[in-house]
Amino acid sequence: MKRTSVLIIDDDHSVREALASALDEAGYAVTQAGGVTEARASLSVAVPQAVLLDIRLRDGDGITLLRELRSDHPALPVLMATAYGDSARTIAAMREGAFDYLTKPFDFDYLLQTLARAATGPSAIDTERPRRSDPPLLVGESPAMLGVWKAIGRAAASHAPVLITGETGVGKELVARAIHTNGPRSARPFVPINLAAVPTPLLESELFGHEKGAFTGAFSRRSGRFEAAEGGTLFLDEIGDLEQSLQTKLLRVLEDKRFERVGSTSSLPSNVRILTATSRPVQSLREDLYYRLGVVRIAVPPLRDRPEDAITADPSDAATTDAATNDAANDSGGTSDGSAAPSCTRDPGTATRDAEVLAAAQAFLAALTEAQRTTAVLAHTRANAEQWSNLPTTMVKRNGVPLSQMSTAAADAAIALVKKATSDQGGTLFSELRAADEYLVTNGGASSNDYGKGLYYISFIGTPSATDAWMLQVAGHHLAYNFSYNSQCTSATPLFDAVEPKTWNDGTAHAPLENQRAALTALLASVSSASGAKLSGTYSDILTGPPAGSGDTKYPNSLNYPTGTSDRGVLGSTLTSEQKALVKTAIEAWAKNPADPNANALLGLYESDEALNNTYIGYSGSSDLSTQNSYVRIDGPRVWIEFTVQGGIVYRGQTHYHTICRDKVSDYGAEFK
Repeated sequence: MKRTSVLIIDDDHSVREALASALDEAGYAVTQAGGVTEARASLSVAVPQAVLLDIRLRDGDGITLLRELRSDHPALPVLMATAYGDSARTIAAMREGAFDYLTKPFDFDYLLQTLARAATGPSAIDTERPRRSDPPLLVGESPAMLGVWKAIGRAAASHAPVLITGETGVGKELVARAIHTNGPRSARPFVPINLAAVPTPLLESELFGHEKGAFTGAFSRRSGRFEAAEGGTLFLDEIGDLEQSLQTKLLRVLEDKRFERVGSTSSLPSNVRILTATSRPVQSLREDLYYRLGVVRIAVPPLRDRPEDAITADPSDAATTDAATNDAANDSGGTSDGSAAPSCTRDPGTATRDAEVLAAAQAFLAALTEAQRTTAVLAHTRANAEQWSNLPTTMVKRNGVPLSQMSTAAADAAIALVKKATSDQGGTLFSELRAADEYLVTNGGASSNDYGKGLYYISFIGTPSATDAWMLQVAGHHLAYNFSYNSQCTSATPLFDAVEPKTWNDGTAHAPLENQRAALTALLASVSSASGAKLSGTYSDILTGPPAGSGDTKYPNSLNYPTGTSDRGVLGSTLTSEQKALVKTAIEAWAKNPADPNANALLGLYESDEALNNTYIGYSGSSDLSTQNSYVRIDGPRVWIEFTVQGGIVYRGQTHYHTICRDKVSDYGAEFK
């Protein structure tokens, strides 16, 4: 019987000889080459039935030689080998048409199985190849992650739809982006959309666009995500949440490559590759759609199933966005050096605290009427999460039920819930800011329709649960708390506080934001003379929440912020150690909470040496924050703090304070990036 011929290309003589001897004993006819030149010479004499090619060679690059072999001998199966766990090279090798990718030291049984498959059948890889390779998006050296890289490379080399599965936080969108980046559509748009985050009535328009007059509020034609992704890739996250009528429309697009805008009678062509993802079983999908979307399927394992990657995943590497880091943060308390990489912190004490908050939330819901419970619990979507504002109640819509409409028992349960979520420290501030609003009515003559301690709303974004993501939202004039649970990150931000009057006495002296102001004035007294500290722009207010329904304005939240400005302030790396200590004290005035283990863990991210060196401090107006339109901002890799002094609204002759604290990574639990 004729033996299967194998060419081993490896510049390590001892490895080559040992492998040749083992394969010879296993019944293979082995030829050896020590590099690219010898390999070309050998191939000019005879083409083997399989090639085992090392990815790093002294006289050339294995990927380049692989590309050459695939061009000259497209049916020749090439097995790539390396001693390095390198995601970019693995993806590149599989994309270029490698039959498989093996790591040293070899699992000899697996090598024999792979050679047997290679010798008896053609490679399953499409021969079409893209022109470029971007830096790796994923890290990890486990066999499980190697399998993911291989799957990405195979998927990238084709145009087939891909279904990506895995738990929340494992990095499914990163896998989708890697497929796009390494594929033939990489020069065209990558357009993601989380289907669960868009209200059902708006989703059809969001996907397909609409014509002017198609429905109430459709004042002009609008293109949808399919048009935005034309020629590129459309990533549909949480595909299992797609309602049946839209499943039918999506199936039609896959079959006919055409779609219609809402309100239109004519169809448009669609040249889009569709990638989908889900974090749970998709029994809700039509069977025919499921098989259409899952031509290629990639399962991304959680970190607990590949613990060896917990060591290699480096969440402090801001240049690498990786699924292992995301998952490590969620499952193992991963931390970051303060860069804005998508890593989160979860202190071990958080689980107990979250359970206590959940119990308080359920007790509060039980105290409401059935109608109030319906009002208090909203879908876990971006639009609902962002529906908060610092404007008076008559000027904006707020989520949930106000304290003024609750029974005494329900109101008491609401206040107990807020105290449990914020700790005694946060509960005291909540009481003080409500008291300030009541003072505006009883002593300032303000309308009780706009102000008052009862106009503070409690709502849940998502149903309170021990497993599913949900938020507690507490919102009123001059206050907004957003606490996230079971999310990609544990989070208490965005957090907005303000007070008018800034001080008052109703038998007790009140000055709720004085500690924050004092910390900032001490900081500015030291750094205000530094070059760049004084901002060129002026800042008259902090605008929070979604203005005119356009979504969260994020960073900065200030009115009159100069568009496109690089006006950021003085950089922390130029400050003395004493000045950096003042920056820490200022950050702690917002972020430190002795009773909140997660808040204190976050401080380590905000106050690390690297984070402080990359934090900007800027101000405008008076450095002692004594006059109207005075403003200060702390802009770190993660932490974002703004504080402004504004003219009085009720007390016209006075000033008062607005301030906001945010985390650029974990706002809203990092659920709506």
